[in-house]
Amino acid sequence: MRTGFDQMIKTRASAAERRMNSINTTLRSERSELEEEDYALVNRRLQRLSQVQKRVRKLIPLIEAFLK
Repeated sequence: MRTGFDQMIKTRASAAERRMNSINTTLRSERSELEEEDYALVNRRLQRLSQVQKRVRKLIPLIEAFLK
């Protein structure tokens, strides 16, 4: 069970963090091409998603401790 957790959850969480960083970088670089309202909307949604990811990352050590 622990191996599955390491392979699936931890790997996916790391990949999601890398993707989120890439998306944020792209959004910042393309800001001038977007209308201000569109940029603000996408930015707010990405911030909310980042908050969810942070909460999940905080849960990972707790889940690991439970699986030991």
